[in-house]
Amino acid sequence: MSEIKLKPCPFCGKTDTLTITNCVKLEECKNFEGCECDPYKTICCDVNKGGCGAASGYAIDEALMIEKWNRRAENETD
Repeated sequence: MSEIKLKPCPFCGKTDTLTITNCVKLEECKNFEGCECDPYKTICCDVNKGGCGAASGYAIDEALMIEKWNRRAENETD
């Protein structure tokens, strides 16, 4: 995983349930979005680890995905 620290889930506040995965594993489909060889990355708050199931959108690489996950509204406190 990247050196960038993930912020807690914006819905349940947990950090130990966050998983960086790819769309093929998340969707359990080898043909999801046609990205078999280099799938898009996503972050999810894994329900199998006690999380709430929230998931981010997809990004082409891990660093961009983390940047998107960590983005918060300006009025939200860290």
